[in-house]
Amino acid sequence: MFLSYLSFFIFLSCLFIAIVGLTLDPKAKFNRAFVIYTIIISIWSFADIFYNLPISENAAWFWYKVEAIGWCGMIFAIIYMFLVFSNYYDKTPLFFKVLIIVYPIFLYILILNNQGFVKSFSQGQFGKIENIDISSISFYMVYLGSIISSIIGLFFVFRARKKSTSKRYKAQAKGLIIVSIISSFFGPFSNIAPTLFGLKFPPLGSLFVIIFIGGIFFLMNRYRLMRLDFNLLKNEISDSISDIVVIISPEQKILEVNKILFEKTNYDVEYITQRMFSDFIIDKDAFAENLNDAIKQKEKIKIKQALLKTLNGIEIPISILICPIFDKFDDYIGAIIICKMMNEFEKVINLYKISPQEKKITLYIMQGLSNREIGEKMELSEGTVKNYIYNIYKKTNSSNRIDLVQLFSSIDNYA
Repeated sequence: MFLSYLSFFIFLSCLFIAIVGLTLDPKAKFNRAFVIYTIIISIWSFADIFYNLPISENAAWFWYKVEAIGWCGMIFAIIYMFLVFSNYYDKTPLFFKVLIIVYPIFLYILILNNQGFVKSFSQGQFGKIENIDISSISFYMVYLGSIISSIIGLFFVFRARKKSTSKRYKAQAKGLIIVSIISSFFGPFSNIAPTLFGLKFPPLGSLFVIIFIGGIFFLMNRYRLMRLDFNLLKNEISDSISDIVVIISPEQKILEVNKILFEKTNYDVEYITQRMFSDFIIDKDAFAENLNDAIKQKEKIKIKQALLKTLNGIEIPISILICPIFDKFDDYIGAIIICKMMNEFEKVINLYKISPQEKKITLYIMQGLSNREIGEKMELSEGTVKNYIYNIYKKTNSSNRIDLVQLFSSIDNYA
């Protein structure tokens, strides 16, 4: 009866932690892989509730075969979860992907055809005592399959941990390796130990499942496994800000954005959230350089002049404040980008009747670029750039670059 109560507890724990994982981030590949693992474990534990009760032999065999879905499927689930966590699944050859699916299916077919390694069982004080045939092929397929799949999965996790520069990921990987070694190696051994040593005792592999589930729960709380905490601003707060506010991932992908960006650029939500923020900046290289500087210096950096692309082809002059975000491990986890409309700049541009091409050159001049660098960015000859600059001087009554920069430098919307 003890194992029935334990299995019921494992079943509830699996359901709880699966729901938590999906709630934290339902789109994350690792969260989905872990949910698959917990579903398979929950099938095993649910069947174990009835299997370990004092029931008829036919009923016990029925629940044994249902239970087998769990520990056969776990061979696939554990290696799949490790490959996803280590980011190697997409690089895995198709043959190996097919093998880890076909292997447990073939094993389960053997069990359905009475080729399993459990030949008989009796009812003990704590649950079913199994008579295991250690010479059967299914015995080696289950236990060696479980151990080998765990070794392969842990190898990739260890390899990914070694390559990663993130302290958080290293801590998560270390914790996953420790709990996996305990559950994946000692669990199978505890199941066959009673038979090997002639003990009249039920298999206790489910105890090590509890250790694994508990370890994952600890990693979720201590090292934020399966979590993404990039939703730093609630919509009702960020949407009330008149400036464009964007939260980007370490890969510059847009994670959160307020409604001002949609209003100013006319792009739809789906389009923007599938892009990198630099895709909307005319000079994306300059933005990337400033972002890297902000990360290295761990300080806010301001780009005084930039151009924002819109759906209808209009280029909006903006100034950008880059605020890098670091976690308690000092890992860079993203950035908050604040873009302010340069309305006064636009007024001066219109006042002096400066053309769109001249406006772009004016912004490059204010960034300190030489005529040659401006020509390279705009795909113009240096002579053509000089002609444009001469026209800008003429329109704004400027004698040189210093006068032009002074004219526009007074237009700074940031406090």
